[in-house]
Amino acid sequence: MSVQSVATGSEATSKMSARTRDRLLSVISPLALLALWEFCARFGFIDTRFFPAPSSVVSTMVEMLRSGELVTHTAVSMQRLLYGTILGGVLNRIPESMTQPTYGSYNGRRSVNRYDDADRELAALREEASRSSRTSSRA
Repeated sequence: MSVQSVATGSEATSKMSARTRDRLLSVISPLALLALWEFCARFGFIDTRFFPAPSSVVSTMVEMLRSGELVTHTAVSMQRLLYGTILGGVLNRIPESMTQPTYGSYNGRRSVNRYDDADRELAALREEASRSSRTSSRA
């Protein structure tokens, strides 16, 4: 065993791999943030009306779970979410022709709306441009 292999072996054991470091940071960072939040709430650095301490949030959640109040309120919220989703889906199915203002007459297939005139003008311009390009290429 050489001196170099002994030195690199001890350095390798003292340094942690990047993967291990990332895993530790992913666990320690949120815990440190919660601890800082708890500290600031307890010692009055932040307004607890807007940012209550995490410990008080957890204790209130446990109380509401025991009384059944949290389950009741969650069920009501889920019901409102379902009704809103259904209503939004139904309203989304209303045909566009019923929501767009119509101009002109009804031609038997669809109503004439404000975009038809622009479409006709655009088609006429394209036709004119293609005619002029054909005549200029012949000359």
